Amino acid sequence: MKRILRTLIVIGILLTGILIVRVVLYSEEDALRGLLRKVEVSLEKEDTKGFMECISLEFSSPKFGINYYLLGRLLDNLFRDWQEIKVKIVVKDLQINGQEAKVSLEVTASAKEQRSGEKVGLYNEPGILYLKKDLGKWKIVEVDMERGEDWQSYL
Repeated sequence: MKRILRTLIVIGILLTGILIVRVVLYSEEDALRGLLRKVEVSLEKEDTKGFMECISLEFSSPKFGINYYLLGRLLDNLFRDWQEIKVKIVVKDLQINGQEAKVSLEVTASAKEQRSGEKVGLYNEPGILYLKKDLGKWKIVEVDMERGEDWQSYL
């Protein structure tokens, strides 16, 4: 009888532990998805400040040679040249490892050029975001996208 009672107590403790870990992981996943939603909304509202709140001061994109400050400048110029920006981020895979995370995603975007009024689109552009917790909040520290070579035209 005592053995059955001990077994039930151990199972109860294990299940409680699993549920606690699950809640913590799901809340971190929710926080990351919330950050990505803020990125979408900020781009659509042409809100440089809101977008940059999602970016770490340590941000870099080695493939394109972009840092935090250059990214803000590029974004300001992008908003000057384009209007009616629409962005959709689809998360393909999300991995959380303590204070770091990796998100594989696809981005669909469209915008209308200010001067010509021509509408252009970018469809299903794959990429990877690397994130880190900064003072308890997730921030993007690195972006690796397939395309993006023409970013210098926005300077």
